[in-house]
This record gives sequence, structure tokens and C-alpha cells, in this order.
Amino acid sequence: MFIVDFSPDQNNLLIDFRNDPSVVFLQQSLIYKIDTLPSDSLFSEQWGLQNIGAEKAWDLIPQNAEKIILAIIDTGIDYFHPDLKDQFFVNPHETGIDNQGNDKSTNGIDDDGNGFIDDFSGWDFVNKVNLISNSANSDFFDWDNDPIDENGHGTNVAGIIGARHNSIGIAGVNQNIQILNLRAFDKNGNGDEDDVASAIIYAVNMGAKIINMSWGDSEYSQILKDVIDYADSKGVVLVASSGNSGSDLPHFPSGFNNVISVGAIQKNETLAGFSNFGSSIDLVAPGSQIITTDLNNSYKNVSGTSASAPFVSASASILLSYNSFSSEEVKQILKTTAKDLGNLGWDEKYGAGNLNLSNALSLLLPSEFKINFPENDYCTNSNELTINITCISPLFKNYKIQYGIGFNPLNWNDIDIENNEYQVLNENIHTLNLKELIDTVYTIRLIVNTSNERTFEERSSFVIDRTKPKIISYFISPALLNDNETIQASIITDDKTTAQIFYRKKNSDEKFNSIYLDNFSSEIKIISQKHHGFLPNDIIQNPFEIEFYFVLTNQAGLEYSLFNNDNYFTIESSLEKNTLLLNKKPYSLPIGRIFPEQINFFEYR
Repeated sequence: MFIVDFSPDQNNLLIDFRNDPSVVFLQQSLIYKIDTLPSDSLFSEQWGLQNIGAEKAWDLIPQNAEKIILAIIDTGIDYFHPDLKDQFFVNPHETGIDNQGNDKSTNGIDDDGNGFIDDFSGWDFVNKVNLISNSANSDFFDWDNDPIDENGHGTNVAGIIGARHNSIGIAGVNQNIQILNLRAFDKNGNGDEDDVASAIIYAVNMGAKIINMSWGDSEYSQILKDVIDYADSKGVVLVASSGNSGSDLPHFPSGFNNVISVGAIQKNETLAGFSNFGSSIDLVAPGSQIITTDLNNSYKNVSGTSASAPFVSASASILLSYNSFSSEEVKQILKTTAKDLGNLGWDEKYGAGNLNLSNALSLLLPSEFKINFPENDYCTNSNELTINITCISPLFKNYKIQYGIGFNPLNWNDIDIENNEYQVLNENIHTLNLKELIDTVYTIRLIVNTSNERTFEERSSFVIDRTKPKIISYFISPALLNDNETIQASIITDDKTTAQIFYRKKNSDEKFNSIYLDNFSSEIKIISQKHHGFLPNDIIQNPFEIEFYFVLTNQAGLEYSLFNNDNYFTIESSLEKNTLLLNKKPYSLPIGRIFPEQINFFEYR
């Protein structure tokens, strides 16, 4: 055995040693520590840590393990909480003293040139310019460098991931962590798509290796898909909650193929009633009555898949502190070492099973089981579909491919594959004939059998749609937006579509401009059956007289143009408003109030 010291700038020498045939093995020298348990006062109540084998796993972590940057995109985090103090990522380029002797964190200068001024520890992406807040003190108007939590959800997530082992409160799954605090959801727990997308891009560019997303929606979003793909291309591990509606229908971002989808179990290791399930579930983790950090230096019990995802995110960060695994390798290590629950092998309730961190650290067998194409929610009007997969594992035995009708088929059709006992990497293994298949949703599943007598499964759903979208109903009218008149429109289609409005001055020869109706943007589009929006004040000039039409495009790329009986729709300024004796006051009303008890409004008719 030889001990060799390498300086950080001698990577080439390290590579030479790895490639030298006379070197049997080469590894970093580890630093071990004595076996102790956290002395945190609430540790005995943290059944989730015991369930995933965290105590055994901590004994396997070397003291010189790398501190991974893990981004939490949520409602912000209460960074004053004593159990979270010193657990946050600090931007080294926005701290210290600048050339003028000023503190870089407050000097009002973008010292690192990344477009964010004084982002010394995270960022607040919330800017709901048209939202009426229920609190005059709520922070929601502009992006800023203070991602403090006003809701509590983000603080709950942060505690599960990285609460300090410090003799108070709780213990997080990984205390050796750098949490990147990114606020994209407001006080009420609502987040705009563009704010979330911006937070994901920021996390990637700041060096986050894991992003926890304890949120989601049933609506497919193209911009969210694009930024998720960007993060995946940079090797970031993406973890999301499967949703809390007890449904097997698609949920995003957890439904994307390159995201680890996490369901929730109860203390008795049965699926929580609220937990989503179905084809996209990868694995489950504790998610019922999880004690964690809360606002104002307090603690609370929380339930939901929002609590399950952080267990997986933190576990992934421990794996990456060992080795620079790819995102797919991390995913498959967690899945292949999970405790099998429910039906033998993969099933729609529990996926690969329950997270087992101690198993994952004991085996560390990187695998890749993936349907590269078609991706989840892919839509086509073609007569053929090429299936591309990756299937690699030290425990590989064989695989097979099947397809069926629906998101969760009851019956499956075998696809004949030659040489299915050989491993494949990003390979087109079959072209499926779609000519005789009706227009509907189909699901493909990759079943992998391993030498340790386990079965693993990956699924991907796609849609055949050979017909143009149809309009079910629409409504167009003039409206007031702030102090200016504009146009509002609502459209409902039979397909999931994007909706564009094309507009110009009436009887003009100029080219039509366009924006997507839902997000008032020329680039950000929503794919949905229901669309509603208006022309923003910075586009339409009062008074106005314009002509316009709509284009609805489904996911297969087929278009339907909505005209007014083969003519353009036309509209002009018509609302008169006299504000001569009116004064604008900075007052606001809440969106609504919750009654303390149920009221029968019809009792005294």
C-alpha cells in the first residue's frame, strides 16, 4: 500500500495513476469518526430517521466528506432558526470587503457579475406584481436578496434535510450540507411559473448539485420542462414530491423522467392516504407526522409528500459527498437499495420501495435504468415511435419492454426484443408501429431483472393525437387592468394546448405581434385545456382599435386558428372613466377571510 499526496492542481497526475495497469485500486483516504448518536432533544420523536436507517448511515460517512450544495426552492427559509444556523450556502464572491472598504453583501454592487446584486446567501424570486396581498408587511413585489420564509413550508423542508446535530430540537438527515435558500413561493404558498423557473436556473448556475422541489401541479408546463432539462444536462439531481391528492394522474415536476418522484408512507410503512401514486413514482419515504423546524424558532409535526422528498434529497447529498455519481446513478442507487414494499418488485403504490439510506451507502452500486425516449407526456401524430433505453447495472440479468393503454394500464402487450440479456446504453431497441393504435394515452414500461432476484421498473407515458384541437367555448371582452383598458379572453379546448393571441392595429398592413395568453409572454407558454389572460398595459396603448385572432396548438403540433366567422376579431376602447375627483390610496383588501365555523346561508331565507 502506498500513500500519495496530491495538490488540487495535479488532477492530470491522478488520472495517470488511475489508468496505470499496475495500480490495482486508487481511492481517497477517508477519515472515520467514533460512533455516537445525536443528542438533539426531539431526536427520539424522529421516526423517519430510524425508518430510513439514518443512524447506521451516519456511521459510514467519513469526516472529510464533501459539503454538497443543495438548493431548496420553496417559500424561503427562516435562517434565524437556531437549528438551521450556519447550514446555508454563502456566496464567497458577495462576502468580505470590496476595494472601497464596504461590505460586499450590502454594497449594492453585483460583485460576481451574475446579474444578482448582493446575493450573498440565496435569493427571493417572488414578484407578484398584480397580486393583492393580505398583509401590508408581506414581501412579494420585487426580486431581492432576502429569502426569508413567511409561510413555514420551506423551513419545514430545510429542517428535515439539514437541521444541525446540536443538542437542541431535531437532527436533519445530513448536517454536513450547504443549503441554497431560494424563495419562489409567497406567504400563501403560491409560486409563479417564471419565478420557479428562474430559481432553478439560478441554483444550477450557483453550483447546486441537488434541487429539492416539494411542490407541483397537475398541469404540464413547457418552461418548467425546459429548465428541468437544463438542470439535468448539468448533472443536477432533481427531487420532487409526488403530490397530495391521492391520485394516480400525472403531476409535475415529479412526472418528468429526469426527476426523482417521491411518495409518502406512514409510520407502519403503508402508503399515506394523501400520497399520489402511479407510473411516475420512483420510491417512497416517511411523510406522515414528521417533526421538523418551523417559524419563530419553533417545531411542528407535518405530513405530506413535501416532507418525503427532503429525506430523498438529503440522502442523495450524502451519496454525492462520497463520489461524483451522475444524477441517474444516484437515482438508481436509491431505488435498487430501497426496501421493497407492497407487491413484489416495482409497484404503482410504492415504486421501488422505501428509502433505505444505510443500504445505499453500504452497497454503492451505480446503475442506470432509463427510458430515454419517449419522455413522459410526449405527444405524437406519427405512425411510428422509436423506443430508446439505457439499461446498465453490476447486478443486471435481463430486461423486457411492454406497453398498454392509459396512464396505469391493467393489461400489457409484450414488445419482442432481441438480445435482451445484454446491457444497453442509449440504444434504439425497437420501433413501435402506431398505425393501428387509436388516439389516446399509452404507457411504456421497462422491466429489469437483477441477479439478486429483484425486479425494477421504469415507465413513460405518451399520447397519440392525430386530430386538431377543437374549441369548446370562448369569451372575449374589454376590461380594466389597473387604470387602463385592455382585452381579456378565456378559451377552453378539448385538447391540452398552448394559446397565442395575434394582434395589430385595425386595418393595418403591419405584421401581427403575438403573446401566449396565460403568461402574457412571447416565450413562456402554458399547456392546458383552459386558458385565460389579457393584453398587458405595456403592449396595448389607450385609446386603441385593434384586430386579433387566436392560434391553439396541441402537444402533437397540430394547430387550430380561431377567427370571428372567417374575419379578425376587432375591439376598440369603449369604457369611459372619470377620475377627476378621485384620489388613489395605498390600501388593499384581503383575497378572502376564513369563517371560524360553518355557516348555512340558506337557513333564514
